Amino acid sequence: MINKNILFNKTIKHFNFLKTNKDFSELISKNLPMKEKKNILLTLNLDHDILNIKKFINSEHLLWAKKSNNIIFFSLKSNLNIGIILGVSIDKNLDLTFSILGTNKNINEVSDTLTCVIKYFREVIYLNNYIFDKTFSRNTILKIQSDKIFKRKKNILTAGPSVSLLEIASTNNASRYGWNAKSQEYIKKFEKQFAKYLGVKHAIATSSCTGALQIALLASGVNSNDEVIVPDLTWVASATAVRDIGAKPVFADVELDSWNIDANSVLKKINSKTKAIIIVHLYGNPARMDKIIKIANKENIKVIEDAAPAVGAEWKGKKCGTFGDFAAFSFQGAKLLVAGEGGMLVTNNTSLYKRAYKISNQGRSSKKQFWIDTKGLKFKISNIQAAFGYAQILRVHEQIAMKRRIFNWYYENLKNLECINLHHEVKNAKSIYWMTSFMINEKSDIKRDKVIKELKKFGIDTRPVFPSISQYPIWHKTFLSQKNSLLISRNSINLPSGIGLTKKDVDYISKVLIKILKRQ
Repeated sequence: MINKNILFNKTIKHFNFLKTNKDFSELISKNLPMKEKKNILLTLNLDHDILNIKKFINSEHLLWAKKSNNIIFFSLKSNLNIGIILGVSIDKNLDLTFSILGTNKNINEVSDTLTCVIKYFREVIYLNNYIFDKTFSRNTILKIQSDKIFKRKKNILTAGPSVSLLEIASTNNASRYGWNAKSQEYIKKFEKQFAKYLGVKHAIATSSCTGALQIALLASGVNSNDEVIVPDLTWVASATAVRDIGAKPVFADVELDSWNIDANSVLKKINSKTKAIIIVHLYGNPARMDKIIKIANKENIKVIEDAAPAVGAEWKGKKCGTFGDFAAFSFQGAKLLVAGEGGMLVTNNTSLYKRAYKISNQGRSSKKQFWIDTKGLKFKISNIQAAFGYAQILRVHEQIAMKRRIFNWYYENLKNLECINLHHEVKNAKSIYWMTSFMINEKSDIKRDKVIKELKKFGIDTRPVFPSISQYPIWHKTFLSQKNSLLISRNSINLPSGIGLTKKDVDYISKVLIKILKRQ
């Protein structure tokens, strides 16, 4: 169940951000381009009415606008004239109500304004319904509802981020002012906010999750020829991070229900050379952490969580990334939270943090400038990327809620199909459903690659689940395949899961998928 109070309060915070403009430059930086980019939409700050918009609005509406759950947008034309003035209100049921507050009611201008605002809010906050009050004529409402934003997408991509004006304003600020003395400002903000969200003591922002993993391995004391156990079903970086510091990856099988590393398989792989286990929370679904932690503690082995796609996922009410000695996260462009590229390394162990920080700073000595006395790495994030990531972590609750809703739409549509199994959270887990995925029954007449090709004909982009990575010809030796990993990797698909998906999109995808599967 979603927590509507949290999502309502998050929307109020976003409204407040949009309404707070201390000067003209900040006001303009928070614009929404309208159709054909001839006009822009801006918000009214009642305390700093820079363009004197209040003269177009009656006193009753100005009083209405003072409430935290209400906001006023106005269109600014290319000739600098004011166009439509629009009131938007959010209620605790997460419904948006629209009102025309001033100037003309030209049907095309109203429609363009409304579709611009709806498209924006639909992609950045969790909403239920849109309500048009009595200021809208029936013809205007029909015109708005005929717009393409209310139709399914013609080409539906597998992934896609949620980008709000908060990210745009933050990166604009970092681009203009984030240099010299302020060159670390957003990096520190990002690290602090991320650590606060997870509930950990320390965070180091990096250029990638892969880099964060390498830093974690070195800080954990993993050396050349040591062995590190990784799941056989994951993105290759979980294992190349091990290889690239000179250690050797060893591949454990995964569970059929969670698709995550199997503790029983891990036990069989441990020997005197084993120094660490990398746990991957695949596609945002938490691994069964208790068993792994118990094994690691008994064997005195470090645990590193590869939580690249799992920001906000939970195991038994505790966030992924807070169980192991280290955890690494990704902000690559297809993830839940994005920064174009980027990563984060976290830990609760202050001693390990100090070691990791020094390694991440190329092994620099704190006592002598430019003196290197430890093996180090350089996987630094830029201040501009950190500004984007900082804005994203402030919006993590609503993005997770939107991802989980997309999965639930799929589930309701596909739950009765006997030839597939949706990859869903196991007992005690809370998934963020970064990628809604399913496995085709091994005995089915239709094969995975055929389904992907057929969906593509209907404008639906999908991805095969990661291969069984132990079978790549890039390791220090040849490995036997892992049974469950191979089964899942050969028969499973990631469905479109971008945050901007609508129910119409998901219903269309489901309808086409059902048709393809049932005709076999």
